[in-house]
Amino acid sequence: MNLSIHTQNITRAWGLFHLSKLIPSKSYSVPTDKTKKYLEDSLSIARNLNDHDCLSRVYCALSLNELFNNNYNSAQSLLEQSLFEARLAKNNRSIGAAIFQQARLAYFQFDYKSAHLLFEESLILVREVGDLGLWALGVSFLGMISVDQGEWDFAKKYFEEALALAEEARDRSFTSCYLTSLGDLALGIGDFHRSFSLLSRARNLVEDTSDDEFLPAILINLGDVARFQGDFDEASKLYKKAISLPINDGEKWLSWRGLSVINRILGQISEAKNSLMKALQSSRDGAGWAFSAPALISHIAYLAIDQQLTRQAVCLFGWVDNWNKTRGSVEYPVRQAEFDRYLAQAREGLSESEFNATWAEGQSMSQEQILALAKEVLQ
Repeated sequence: MNLSIHTQNITRAWGLFHLSKLIPSKSYSVPTDKTKKYLEDSLSIARNLNDHDCLSRVYCALSLNELFNNNYNSAQSLLEQSLFEARLAKNNRSIGAAIFQQARLAYFQFDYKSAHLLFEESLILVREVGDLGLWALGVSFLGMISVDQGEWDFAKKYFEEALALAEEARDRSFTSCYLTSLGDLALGIGDFHRSFSLLSRARNLVEDTSDDEFLPAILINLGDVARFQGDFDEASKLYKKAISLPINDGEKWLSWRGLSVINRILGQISEAKNSLMKALQSSRDGAGWAFSAPALISHIAYLAIDQQLTRQAVCLFGWVDNWNKTRGSVEYPVRQAEFDRYLAQAREGLSESEFNATWAEGQSMSQEQILALAKEVLQ
């Protein structure tokens, strides 16, 4: 192969890789079928050229598709190949990116200890090469781990660092994202004024711009702030506006869950059931079931309490409690207080022995069994 053709093929391999990143996705960098085709074509050319750096980047990108489809073994295999190629290329940025994705994979499997160590390892390399975007994203994941473990002060520190990096990079989209993370944290610990301020700042930054990737999440969080403060009309408007936008499955279930709460408060039980069923469907269709399950099942339990389906509610509560304890996850204080309030009502509806037996039954239920019970409540 002469030098000119070789150079052209290298350019084409990298061009296809970068083109794949420009294809719109509703799930934040998750490959679509078209994206995957570009990546596979790039991979084929890069293999023939033995371009280790391009191979590393493509393997890393392909692993996302497996990760978000819960194919964790396949994702791990691709990431091992990505890291191997990156080390052959001696490219610290690519090595850091591969380790970052391994950390992300560990996080999705609730292996917080491994995830934290891998994020820290990737950040050493990412800081060295000055990749502000990946640096901020890694720090934000450390914030998310802190949230999951109930370490609110650490979470705030990490999210603030991610925000500062996004602002330094002049990345308006991710600046709004990290403002939203801080707003969600403030909401979760009950600082509604600070939450509204942060979320409004995020909204004003990106609404009616081309950098509105995270606008639905901003609106949903603002809806939650309004709901917790008793402004149900405003909350409903915000949830509905989020649903009207191009949103991913994670945002869909959050929007429908929010609307279901408003429906319940207003005594619109049929509408509440319909909203929760849509939320459940969006969650089950997407990759985020592991993260949405506790919140969704909890809200179905709240509906069951409102309908005096006490036994079903206690089963659902028991399953949520076991799910969170098994994964070492901690709920935000505001949402835990809501859970505890409804659980107290459930205790009043059963004798102690009935409650304990039903609670144990719920804790032992499989995912299929709890989904069947949830759908039964929503009929």
